[in-house]
This record gives sequence, structure tokens and C-alpha cells, in this order.
Amino acid sequence: VFLEEEGLVRVCTEEYRSPTADNLQRSMVHLTNYSLNKFSARFVHGGDPNDATSGSKRVLSAVLQRLEEEHNGSFSAEACWQALGTLARHTAEAILGQLAATYPACQQAHQDRLKRCFHVIGLDVLLDEEGTAWLLEANGRPSLLVDEIHPIAGGHSRAEMNQLFAAQKLSGRAGNGGLKWGRPCRCSLSPTLHEHQLCAVDVAAKLPAVQGAMTVVQRAQLETNIASWSAGTAFRLV
Repeated sequence: VFLEEEGLVRVCTEEYRSPTADNLQRSMVHLTNYSLNKFSARFVHGGDPNDATSGSKRVLSAVLQRLEEEHNGSFSAEACWQALGTLARHTAEAILGQLAATYPACQQAHQDRLKRCFHVIGLDVLLDEEGTAWLLEANGRPSLLVDEIHPIAGGHSRAEMNQLFAAQKLSGRAGNGGLKWGRPCRCSLSPTLHEHQLCAVDVAAKLPAVQGAMTVVQRAQLETNIASWSAGTAFRLV
């Protein structure tokens, strides 16, 4: 089991309040999900990955460092990483039986072309006021998207949107190798006209996960020393 020593911190778009009968329906006070908070007018798009003071999405390493500095020795980033490693290992052990049952079938389906299987699991973790890590959810298919939805201001009728997309096509903006960044879009991720922008915070958290996983898998086919598989990546053996 390998833990990526980086992560994504999601922050509520409304100030947190202890749950009561009067505020339970205010979901953005209690839930940090991007799929929900991206529709809030208070959502702050990601900026500098090293900035742990602003943004509705932040890089975990920067946030842990900030907590360590603000709590004058009562919180340790390294101790938190150790606790997260233990949590990750225990989570993997809990699903080991299912993974062991799935592996032979996967091998047979690929007729031995797949020498090793791997699975990237996303862990949703809550840090309480004491700094203790609590597992909320394990995601078998964590989002590896690195973009954010930016609404395009103004009301747009269907005719206006059609004109906008037609003008875009004529101007050649659509001929950018298939990249979607900065182009008007009406996909299902938002009910209104919007554009997709690359998020530096997502890139900082997720790109090392993908690169590191590929490196570990490649080395696993060539080397028997498990401890060396993650050398030079964002992962460490837990």
C-alpha cells in the first residue's frame, strides 16, 4: 500500500456552524463537495498551490504546514501524514479480500498481459479540531479532473448561444487540438453556459498521483524490492 503525500483540501463556501435543526438544510455550511459548491457565488477558484489561506480548493501539504505554524507545536504535519498512512493501510486491509478475489479474474481476462494490477483509491478524510484524521469515505473511482467550471456572465438565449458557438467555430478557436480550456461550453457539468479552466491546485494534487502510480507499476514489473518502487515519487510505502 502506497500513500501519496499530497492531497486536495476542499473548503465550504459558507462558514461552518455546528449542526442544529435550524441549519442542517444549509448544505454548503456542512458539505465541501466541489460538485455542490461550484454553483455558489462564494466559490473561490483555485490559484497558487502554495497559498493555504484562500481558495475553495487548496493543496493539502500547504494546509498542513499552515496548521503546524499556527498551532505552535500542538499540531505536527509529519504526525498527520503518519496517521493518514495508517488510515490508508487499514482501509486497504479492509478491502483486501475483495481485491484478492478480483485479481485472478482480471489476470485471466487479460491473458497474462497484465502482470500486476493496481488501484488508485481516493480517501475522504476529516480532520477534527484536535487534528485527528477520520475516514469519511473511500472512493474506488476518485476524480482526476484538473479543471474548474467558470460561469460565463450574462443571460444567454438559445439563439445567442448558437451564435456564440458558430462565431467560435468560424474564428478558429475550436481548432486548438481538442483542448477545451477557455472555450464556451454547455456540457452537463453545469446547467448554464460556462467555460473550463485548468486549476493549478488540482494539477498540484493529482498529477503527481498519476505519474507516481505509473512509475510504481512500471518498477513493480522489473524489481522485487518493494521499498524502491516509490523512490522519487510523491508516494511512500505504508
